[in-house]
Amino acid sequence: MSIQEGEEVSITLPLTPDQTRNNAEGYVNRTPDETRFHRFLCLGSESGTFFIDQKELKRENAKCILRLIGQGNGRNVVDTIREFSLQNRACKVNPILFALALCCRCDDLATKEAAYKALSDVCRIPTHLFQFIKYCQKVNPENKGWGRAHRKGVSMWYHNYKNKIDGIPLLAYHMTKYKSRFGFTHKDVFRLCHIKTSYDALGYLVNYFCPKEGQRDRENNWQSRLELARREEGFEQSELRKVIDRLQLYDDAKNCNDEEIMSDMILRYNPDLAREHVPSMLLNSAEVWKALIRHMPTTALIRNLGKISSLGLLESNTSTNTKSFEEVLVVDKLKSAQLRKSARIHPFTLLVALKAYSKGQCESGRLNWQVNPNISNALQEAFYLSFDYVATTGKRYLLAIDVSDSMNAHVMGTPIITARDAAAAMAMLTVRTEQNCDVVAFSGNRGNANTTNNEDQASVSDENVVAAMEMVTVRAEQDSDAVDYPGNPLPQHANVPNHRDLSTENTTLIPIPISPQDDLDEVLKKCSPSRLPPVTADCAAPLLDAIEKKKKYDVFVVYTDSEPNAGVIHLSEAIKRYRTVTGITDARLIVCQLASNGFSLTDPDDPLMMDIVGFDSGALAAMHQFVTGNI
Repeated sequence: MSIQEGEEVSITLPLTPDQTRNNAEGYVNRTPDETRFHRFLCLGSESGTFFIDQKELKRENAKCILRLIGQGNGRNVVDTIREFSLQNRACKVNPILFALALCCRCDDLATKEAAYKALSDVCRIPTHLFQFIKYCQKVNPENKGWGRAHRKGVSMWYHNYKNKIDGIPLLAYHMTKYKSRFGFTHKDVFRLCHIKTSYDALGYLVNYFCPKEGQRDRENNWQSRLELARREEGFEQSELRKVIDRLQLYDDAKNCNDEEIMSDMILRYNPDLAREHVPSMLLNSAEVWKALIRHMPTTALIRNLGKISSLGLLESNTSTNTKSFEEVLVVDKLKSAQLRKSARIHPFTLLVALKAYSKGQCESGRLNWQVNPNISNALQEAFYLSFDYVATTGKRYLLAIDVSDSMNAHVMGTPIITARDAAAAMAMLTVRTEQNCDVVAFSGNRGNANTTNNEDQASVSDENVVAAMEMVTVRAEQDSDAVDYPGNPLPQHANVPNHRDLSTENTTLIPIPISPQDDLDEVLKKCSPSRLPPVTADCAAPLLDAIEKKKKYDVFVVYTDSEPNAGVIHLSEAIKRYRTVTGITDARLIVCQLASNGFSLTDPDDPLMMDIVGFDSGALAAMHQFVTGNI
């Protein structure tokens, strides 16, 4: 089909002077700093992308945050960080803590003050606090020590437990559960922040972890403090008594070496005893795990599914065709929307758990288990339900999934989930929501790119964080690894001004018959890049194909990493041509972004185009509001 609409501009050439070249040598729009900041909070940069490594990507996102603060938007940055944390919109807490550390260590006093006030909301457990402190040490360009603001902010994190429902006894539980992380212990933190308190319960807890010099026997100090406290009115109901009792319980558990006694203690004192309170030698006991499962928090349960399965606790009785009590309990917990919400379990966590559990062994291969289909189905259902519910729009959708080589890059620092997996999972959710959906896949081989990011980089190294915070004056090195694939040639078009053929004759598109009944494994197989011949990826190809075949759609959703490097026309121009040819003047384009780079394929001045972050838990709701014209 030919269109009289002016000369088309290839993706390898800029459409406007404002466009920039991406890491794959294609021209795209530069994403506004605020949008890029949102992407970073949700997706992070632990694995980099196919074309740019983790170190460079983290540096670029750090500069983005610093620019926002420098423009006077520091308070908004902190509010956004807090919102993403409280609303469980981020896949992992790492980028949230990194961004908060930048705000706490910046030179803007208003931003710094707001950031420290948000510390208790963002760092919900000691693990988060330790990681935050680690980031603060590494992002400080002048390598200063613990200043007054930092000491006060960290001290207040402990004091603010007084305002929580379970108060200081909850702090005792958390401090004994998460004793050390990221090279820090609570004793280290107490000494560095110079914590002081007049509150007896907190003071006793501080003294338990960091006894003052000259105290030869902590046990004797316990008894003397108890004698003094017992003389006070209301001691039996006080938080101090509860803290003392809990610490005694934790010491008893630490010294226990009998699995029956340990199981009895777990059941009697539930939910005060967690897996971390159990001695390591008892963690191979099925009886101990039976007791732990009953009151184990949902996040911990998901994390330990492999271990529980390896002990045979989730296997059905084949002779009687009945399910074990533990299997029924675990399935019910996974399906409970209330438990998922209270635990703030992100969809990405469930997707990783599903992929990991379905493998039947851990990454090291030292732990193996028999996969229970009922557990896999429960994880999959929990994943679907973890996104905000939206009603069907009744619109006609074309979902286009980029399954090219660059989409095989891992996301969020996990070696289990690739960008292609994430795209397929997101598309499957839309298919389950909408009644009129066509799904196509387009692929390409983008040559020899930087693939060092394929290693598991879930833990943040000191080197990477230091590099991330090199000051804005440091020029970002140009990524020179990406080269064009010298395979199938692009379609040749007649060189006639104002009249070019947009035929997709040589463009490879494969329809994917995804149904609402398909599970994730089936969808991933249907989206496998091995089914597609190697051509250079072209994100506009699905729209050009719709023009050529006169297909009518109201909404186009493209799942990609926004790193195209070929095509006879830009994606933003393709949707405009589609509107002209079909007469569907309000046809909308949504680009589902699966990398935290600074690129966009949409026209920022077109209200019918939108970028969204793929694994934002509110992504489906945002798409629904956009398609129905509410935003």
